Amino acid sequence: MDLTATQTAQLTDVSVRSINSIFLKIRGRITTLCEAGSPYASNDESRGTGVGASTDDKDQDPVNQYVAFGIYQRDDKIYTEFAPHDTRHILQQNQRYGAKLDELTATEGWKDYDGLADVDQTRLYHVNSTDEVAGPAGSTINTVDSFWSFAKRRMAQFNGIHKHTFYLHLKETEFRFNYRRDNIYRTLLKMLLTTPL
Repeated sequence: MDLTATQTAQLTDVSVRSINSIFLKIRGRITTLCEAGSPYASNDESRGTGVGASTDDKDQDPVNQYVAFGIYQRDDKIYTEFAPHDTRHILQQNQRYGAKLDELTATEGWKDYDGLADVDQTRLYHVNSTDEVAGPAGSTINTVDSFWSFAKRRMAQFNGIHKHTFYLHLKETEFRFNYRRDNIYRTLLKMLLTTPL
């Protein structure tokens, strides 16, 4: 039903703290499921995660950075990931100096996302994809726009999300969008039978 922890606690008469603990575990399983279904390996630099990589652990930790994430469509599904450090920097500069997205495509090893979401500005940037498997540009843009609209509405209900759980919420949003035509309850039960909490 995609209720908040407070709403769930009221319905179940279970403490909010316990509900939050359970939700955190479920979101962890959902994140693992989404990452396993990604068309790219987690260490595949072709999707942008290796661009501008730093040896500084703080720079690589998205919790400590400006929040932006990439969106890309493959077949009929949407995939998301935290944008590389350089991407976040360019979007951050956009607030002051205007768009500089052409800098991204000029970066060696960069592979376009179909969209870049700037969470702080609640803004989506379209990035023209040259990937043949991404499908027609018009269809891709419509799907990415639909996901962004869904993500904004869904995350607004939480009245702010802590940065240390943002990635889990992002992956849950990706999961809910990709399985929106399915019975999510049954999908979750099947997943939890395979990987119990």
